Amino acid sequence: IALAESDLDQARLLLQEARHLCAELPAAAPVRCAVQLANSSVLFAEGRHQAAIALAQEWLEAAKPHIASVDEAYFLERLAGWQAKVGQAEQALASLAASHRVSQAAQLANLDHDLRAERQRMELIHARELRARSEHHARELQHSNLQLRATLEELRDTQRQLVDAAKHAALGRMLAGMAHEINAPLGIALPAASALPATAADLLPALQ
Repeated sequence: IALAESDLDQARLLLQEARHLCAELPAAAPVRCAVQLANSSVLFAEGRHQAAIALAQEWLEAAKPHIASVDEAYFLERLAGWQAKVGQAEQALASLAASHRVSQAAQLANLDHDLRAERQRMELIHARELRARSEHHARELQHSNLQLRATLEELRDTQRQLVDAAKHAALGRMLAGMAHEINAPLGIALPAASALPATAADLLPALQ
């Protein structure tokens, strides 16, 4: 945009080479649009101000979908400088206002992008925290299940021991009862049997 007069000859040569290289590209290609803008810079340096401004405006309109907002704002500022130099104050103010709008829109877009990125980052952190808590909870549940299984096995062992003790106690009571039933008749029969010889001796003379 701001081309010094001393660089005009070199700029013309470079511009001619660029035109040749871009000849096969679509009219709306960003590189070809940049060549048109460079052409307008040469025109302005040559003193053909109106043609330069018209070509720059045409380039900006064609390149708008293809260039970054920061570049569009920069070129609008340069265009405003050209317009101010040739006395087009209103057009220069309009170009500056457009540059300001583009800059603001770019800043808002960057801010929105940053906010979305931050929200995604926070969501990712939150998801990781939830997963970590879930995994911790799962480990705690697994540990609790292991403890419950161990407690249940201990209760089963205690139950088996109690059943065995009850069986032994019942068997002991049954054996004690059987011993009593056996010992009671024997306790009566043995004294009676021991008295039989004396009784028989007493009865024998009487029978004779």
